[in-house]
Amino acid sequence: MVQTIITYLLIGALLGALYFYGLWGSLLLMPKFQNKKAYLLITTIIRFSILLTCFYFIIKTNSFGIMFTIIGFVISRIFIVRNKGLNDFVKGGQNNG
Repeated sequence: MVQTIITYLLIGALLGALYFYGLWGSLLLMPKFQNKKAYLLITTIIRFSILLTCFYFIIKTNSFGIMFTIIGFVISRIFIVRNKGLNDFVKGGQNNG
């Protein structure tokens, strides 16, 4: 039981890392593209489709596991925001407006 919970937490953390580092990379590469809206839309669709597909298979396998997967996802988001400095990125974007 404990191993299952830890497994779902790790899966959620991995999904969170893929999602938020993908978002970070998308935002860093966005200035290189002429059509920024289309680029952001495409990368968002890719990230959402990967995330929702994994959540779907987790729910289909074990509906209990989705709760711990989402907790792991949120924990990875908190970790990435604190360590990657996304708060500085957001503050810098608000001051430029």
